[in-house]
Amino acid sequence: MIDPSRWLVLFWSVAVLLSSDHAVAEDVSTLGQVNFQVSATAPAQENFNRAVAMLHSFWYERLDDAFSKVSGDDPLCGIAYWGLAMSRRELSAWVALVEGERDEAKRQMTKAAELEDSTEKNPVTPGPIIPGREQLADLLLAAMESSAALREFETTLRSAPNRFNGLYGAGKAARLSGDKDKARTHFAKLLEVSSGANSERAELQDAKAFLKSN
Repeated sequence: MIDPSRWLVLFWSVAVLLSSDHAVAEDVSTLGQVNFQVSATAPAQENFNRAVAMLHSFWYERLDDAFSKVSGDDPLCGIAYWGLAMSRRELSAWVALVEGERDEAKRQMTKAAELEDSTEKNPVTPGPIIPGREQLADLLLAAMESSAALREFETTLRSAPNRFNGLYGAGKAARLSGDKDKARTHFAKLLEVSSGANSERAELQDAKAFLKSN
């Protein structure tokens, strides 16, 4: 299973999408400052920065309009279509899982991960809050497919090494799939890269407990 903090983020996002009563603050000045330079007209650039700020602030219900406005301002701004695809597919995958459509959830998240993989070397592509393939791994864990989840966590770690959530997820997936050697490797690495960090975090305590008994 996914650790509680990540479930809170993911399910809060799904709840936002499904709730008709959710009201988003209209004052965009409350968003953080984002400045990702892309090949676009000045109005499209401004709107793109605003759209990415919304993404980072989990304003999912506004993303479709926000990225559509970018492409409307500049139809040649390819990264606007990347934003639309990523925001739609990742959230749609979690909605499908919550609604019991496991195969559709995996299909949507796999597509999102493949899209992100195809753009990861673009120097102007905004860095994801949680990589698409790591989200796919989380989804597979939630679907009780630990071996498949382990493969995806390890794929993510090759392109984004030493991510805390990636290492913990890989260790947990390995443990659940019965691969104690890999679980030890990933948990040990997690503790190594987290030395000096808050040792009260549940993930670190879990890793320590596993290593102590295995």
